[in-house]
Amino acid sequence: MRPMELLRPTTLLLVIAFASAQQVQKPTDGVAWGSTVSGFRIGAAFGSDPSKPTIRVVFQNVGSVVQDVLLGFDGGGGLMYHMKFIATAPDGKEREGSHTISSAVGGFVGPLSVRLNAGESHELQFPLKDISYVSPTIVTLDALVKQGYSVRVRFEVKQGSADWAKLSHCRPTSFSGYIGQVCQCDLRICIWDPWIGTVSSAELSLAH
Repeated sequence: MRPMELLRPTTLLLVIAFASAQQVQKPTDGVAWGSTVSGFRIGAAFGSDPSKPTIRVVFQNVGSVVQDVLLGFDGGGGLMYHMKFIATAPDGKEREGSHTISSAVGGFVGPLSVRLNAGESHELQFPLKDISYVSPTIVTLDALVKQGYSVRVRFEVKQGSADWAKLSHCRPTSFSGYIGQVCQCDLRICIWDPWIGTVSSAELSLAH
């Protein structure tokens, strides 16, 4: 598999501390794949090292054209992914968790995306202890899995998020020239066109 490259805005210096959520390239066998939406799908699998429990999230382009996937944003204080980790209790009750990474970089940086050619995949891996649920009580996915919870990953990119991210990829169509004037970008002619929609992995459980 050809190594993936994160796309960064050309006008911004993007410095990302991946910390414990690292990009990894592993075989995608054993992945709990969800349904395909517009040529794109995601899957999930638990990591192979029981001493360091992790969840792998695999993004795959199953279409015939290139897909630009907006994974999330780096706000300088941490990475924010367009992902939710839905944990389901044995009695069917669900809890929604999320993951962020602290970073030493200050201030806003920009969108985080990956370009996938047809048939290509990109994978992220997260420690279960770093995925938190705050309602009704604060708990990590590591603890919930031990209690018999299953989990699925939901990935959603909304039109508003995509339009905002386009501003970092599009060339200005006008510029005033004096200090403080904001460049104007015409999103209709922007050639960077990220995937938009909602997909989920299949349900994942240590019991299966």
